[in-house]
Amino acid sequence: MNQIALIGDLIGSRQVKDRNTLQEKLKDIFKKLNKENKSIVSPYTLTLGDEFQVVYRNGRNVLFDAVQICEKIYPQKIRFSYGIGKITTKINPEQSTGMDGPAFYNARNGMSDLKRRNRDIEFSITGVDSYGHYGKLLVSGLKLFGHQINEYKQNSLQILINLYSGNKPKVIASQIGISIQAVYKFIRLRGFNETAEYIKAFENTLNEFVGGEK
Repeated sequence: MNQIALIGDLIGSRQVKDRNTLQEKLKDIFKKLNKENKSIVSPYTLTLGDEFQVVYRNGRNVLFDAVQICEKIYPQKIRFSYGIGKITTKINPEQSTGMDGPAFYNARNGMSDLKRRNRDIEFSITGVDSYGHYGKLLVSGLKLFGHQINEYKQNSLQILINLYSGNKPKVIASQIGISIQAVYKFIRLRGFNETAEYIKAFENTLNEFVGGEK
Protein backbone atom coordinates (compact mmCIF):
# COMPACT_ATOMS: atom_id res chain seq x y z
CA MET A 1 0.00 0.00 0.00
CA ASN A 2 1.29 3.45 -0.90
CA GLN A 3 1.75 6.03 1.81
CA ILE A 4 2.73 9.69 1.94
CA ALA A 5 6.12 10.82 3.20
CA LEU A 6 6.57 14.54 3.77
CA ILE A 7 9.93 16.24 4.12
CA GLY A 8 9.91 19.89 5.17
CA ASP A 9 12.79 22.36 5.11
CA LEU A 10 13.03 25.71 6.91
CA ILE A 11 14.47 28.26 4.50
CA GLY A 12 17.42 30.25 5.84
CA SER A 13 16.56 29.43 9.44
CA ARG A 14 20.22 29.49 10.46
CA GLN A 15 20.11 33.25 9.98
CA VAL A 16 17.16 33.60 12.37
CA LYS A 17 18.28 35.50 15.47
CA ASP A 18 16.11 33.57 17.94
CA ARG A 19 16.31 30.01 16.69
CA ASN A 20 15.26 28.62 20.07
CA THR A 21 11.89 30.34 19.83
CA LEU A 22 11.45 29.07 16.27
CA GLN A 23 12.28 25.53 17.37
CA GLU A 24 9.79 25.74 20.25
CA LYS A 25 7.05 26.97 17.91
CA LEU A 26 7.75 24.01 15.61
CA LYS A 27 7.64 21.56 18.48
CA ASP A 28 4.32 23.02 19.65
CA ILE A 29 2.62 22.72 16.26
CA PHE A 30 4.08 19.26 15.67
CA LYS A 31 2.71 18.10 19.02
CA LYS A 32 -0.73 19.45 18.09
CA LEU A 33 -0.77 17.86 14.62
CA ASN A 34 0.56 14.51 15.84
CA LYS A 35 -2.25 14.39 18.40
CA GLU A 36 -5.09 15.56 16.16
CA ASN A 37 -4.42 13.92 12.78
CA LYS A 38 -5.17 10.21 13.04
CA SER A 39 -3.82 9.54 9.54
CA ILE A 40 -0.27 10.18 10.78
CA VAL A 41 1.48 6.83 11.22
CA SER A 42 4.96 8.19 11.96
CA PRO A 43 4.93 11.59 13.70
CA TYR A 44 6.28 14.96 12.73
CA THR A 45 9.93 14.84 13.77
CA LEU A 46 12.77 17.35 13.52
CA THR A 47 15.72 15.67 11.82
CA LEU A 48 19.16 16.87 10.75
CA GLY A 49 19.73 20.56 10.23
CA ASP A 50 16.50 22.45 9.62
CA GLU A 51 14.40 19.62 8.18
CA PHE A 52 11.51 17.54 9.48
CA GLN A 53 9.71 14.39 8.37
CA VAL A 54 6.33 12.71 8.81
CA VAL A 55 4.46 9.77 7.26
CA TYR A 56 0.72 9.71 6.51
CA ARG A 57 -1.37 6.64 5.73
CA ASN A 58 -3.68 8.74 3.55
CA GLY A 59 -4.34 12.30 2.41
CA ARG A 60 -6.43 13.41 5.38
CA ASN A 61 -5.38 16.98 6.27
CA VAL A 62 -1.92 16.64 4.66
CA LEU A 63 -2.14 20.09 3.08
CA PHE A 64 -4.14 21.67 5.89
CA ASP A 65 -1.42 20.62 8.33
CA ALA A 66 1.14 22.45 6.17
CA VAL A 67 -0.94 25.64 6.28
CA GLN A 68 -1.11 25.40 10.07
CA ILE A 69 2.68 25.07 10.22
CA CYS A 70 3.10 28.13 7.98
CA GLU A 71 0.82 30.16 10.25
CA LYS A 72 2.51 29.02 13.46
CA ILE A 73 6.05 29.95 12.39
CA TYR A 74 5.18 33.02 10.28
CA PRO A 75 7.12 34.89 8.84
CA GLN A 76 9.58 31.99 8.56
CA LYS A 77 9.52 30.52 5.03
CA ILE A 78 9.39 26.80 4.40
CA ARG A 79 9.46 24.12 1.69
CA PHE A 80 7.18 21.06 1.65
CA SER A 81 7.90 17.97 -0.45
CA TYR A 82 5.37 15.11 -0.55
CA GLY A 83 6.48 11.70 -1.80
CA ILE A 84 3.96 9.00 -2.73
CA GLY A 85 5.01 5.36 -2.61
CA LYS A 86 5.70 2.41 -0.39
CA ILE A 87 7.65 2.37 2.87
CA THR A 88 9.84 -0.71 2.62
CA THR A 89 11.14 -0.61 6.19
CA LYS A 90 9.16 -0.98 9.39
CA ILE A 91 7.08 2.09 10.23
CA ASN A 92 8.48 3.90 13.25
CA PRO A 93 5.48 5.08 15.35
CA GLU A 94 7.69 7.02 17.76
CA GLN A 95 9.59 9.31 15.38
CA SER A 96 10.04 9.67 11.63
CA THR A 97 13.59 8.34 11.43
CA GLY A 98 15.18 5.07 10.34
CA MET A 99 12.68 4.46 7.51
CA ASP A 100 13.14 4.17 3.78
CA GLY A 101 11.42 3.25 0.54
CA PRO A 102 10.03 4.86 -2.63
CA ALA A 103 7.88 7.31 -0.65
CA PHE A 104 11.00 8.81 0.93
CA TYR A 105 13.01 8.61 -2.31
CA ASN A 106 10.30 10.63 -4.03
CA ALA A 107 10.08 13.16 -1.20
CA ARG A 108 13.85 13.65 -1.21
CA ASN A 109 13.96 14.07 -4.99
CA GLY A 110 11.18 16.65 -4.77
CA MET A 111 13.01 18.53 -2.02
CA SER A 112 16.24 18.56 -4.04
CA ASP A 113 14.32 20.14 -6.93
CA LEU A 114 12.79 22.77 -4.63
CA LYS A 115 16.20 23.67 -3.20
CA ARG A 116 17.63 24.09 -6.71
CA ARG A 117 14.89 26.61 -7.50
CA ASN A 118 15.67 28.39 -4.22
CA ARG A 119 12.38 30.23 -3.81
CA ASP A 120 10.25 31.00 -0.76
CA ILE A 121 7.27 28.91 0.35
CA GLU A 122 6.95 26.11 -2.18
CA PHE A 123 5.25 22.73 -2.45
CA SER A 124 6.16 19.64 -4.44
CA ILE A 125 4.53 16.24 -4.89
CA THR A 126 6.39 13.35 -6.52
CA GLY A 127 5.39 9.79 -7.32
CA VAL A 128 2.04 10.53 -8.96
CA ASP A 129 3.01 9.98 -12.62
CA SER A 130 0.88 6.82 -12.77
CA TYR A 131 -2.22 8.82 -11.79
CA GLY A 132 -2.52 10.23 -15.33
CA HIS A 133 -4.30 13.57 -15.63
CA TYR A 134 -5.06 13.51 -11.90
CA GLY A 135 -1.34 13.38 -11.20
CA LYS A 136 -0.67 16.36 -13.44
CA LEU A 137 -3.43 18.30 -11.68
CA LEU A 138 -1.95 17.46 -8.29
CA VAL A 139 1.52 18.63 -9.36
CA SER A 140 0.53 21.85 -11.12
CA GLY A 141 -2.21 22.77 -8.65
CA LEU A 142 0.15 22.37 -5.72
CA LYS A 143 2.72 24.67 -7.35
CA LEU A 144 0.08 27.36 -7.84
CA PHE A 145 -1.07 26.88 -4.25
CA GLY A 146 2.49 27.44 -3.02
CA HIS A 147 2.78 30.71 -4.95
CA GLN A 148 -0.51 31.87 -3.45
CA ILE A 149 0.32 30.92 0.14
CA ASN A 150 3.67 32.68 -0.18
CA GLU A 151 1.81 35.98 -0.51
CA TYR A 152 -0.31 35.48 2.62
CA LYS A 153 0.31 37.39 5.84
CA GLN A 154 -0.42 35.72 9.17
CA ASN A 155 -3.98 37.10 9.32
CA SER A 156 -4.70 35.58 5.91
CA LEU A 157 -3.39 32.19 7.01
CA GLN A 158 -5.55 32.37 10.14
CA ILE A 159 -8.67 33.16 8.11
CA LEU A 160 -7.95 30.29 5.71
CA ILE A 161 -7.49 27.86 8.62
CA ASN A 162 -10.78 28.96 10.13
CA LEU A 163 -12.69 28.68 6.85
CA TYR A 164 -11.32 25.18 6.22
CA SER A 165 -12.44 24.26 9.75
CA GLY A 166 -15.96 25.49 9.02
CA ASN A 167 -15.95 28.58 11.24
CA LYS A 168 -18.23 31.49 10.39
CA PRO A 169 -16.97 35.07 9.80
CA LYS A 170 -18.26 36.22 13.19
CA VAL A 171 -16.19 33.57 14.96
CA ILE A 172 -13.17 34.29 12.77
CA ALA A 173 -13.35 38.03 13.52
CA SER A 174 -13.49 37.33 17.26
CA GLN A 175 -10.56 34.91 17.20
CA ILE A 176 -8.27 37.08 15.10
CA GLY A 177 -9.30 40.42 16.57
CA ILE A 178 -10.50 42.19 13.43
CA SER A 179 -13.93 43.39 12.30
CA ILE A 180 -16.44 41.14 10.55
CA GLN A 181 -16.34 43.57 7.62
CA ALA A 182 -12.57 43.07 7.35
CA VAL A 183 -13.05 39.28 7.36
CA TYR A 184 -15.57 39.48 4.51
CA LYS A 185 -13.25 41.79 2.60
CA PHE A 186 -10.32 39.39 3.00
CA ILE A 187 -12.46 36.46 1.89
CA ARG A 188 -13.70 38.29 -1.19
CA LEU A 189 -10.38 39.73 -2.31
CA ARG A 190 -8.22 36.69 -1.53
CA GLY A 191 -10.59 33.95 -2.69
CA PHE A 192 -10.26 32.10 0.62
CA ASN A 193 -13.40 29.99 0.10
CA GLU A 194 -12.01 28.66 -3.18
CA THR A 195 -8.60 28.04 -1.60
CA ALA A 196 -10.18 26.06 1.26
CA GLU A 197 -12.10 24.00 -1.30
CA TYR A 198 -8.91 23.36 -3.24
CA ILE A 199 -7.18 22.03 -0.11
CA LYS A 200 -10.05 19.60 0.48
CA ALA A 201 -10.11 18.52 -3.17
CA PHE A 202 -6.35 17.92 -3.16
CA GLU A 203 -6.60 15.78 -0.03
CA ASN A 204 -9.62 13.82 -1.29
CA THR A 205 -7.88 13.12 -4.60
CA LEU A 206 -4.84 11.78 -2.76
CA ASN A 207 -7.13 9.55 -0.72
CA GLU A 208 -8.47 7.91 -3.87
CA PHE A 209 -4.98 6.74 -4.84
CA VAL A 210 -3.29 6.20 -1.47
CA GLY A 211 -6.18 4.17 -0.07
CA GLY A 212 -7.64 6.34 2.66
CA GLU A 213 -11.25 7.27 3.24
CA LYS A 214 -12.79 9.99 1.12
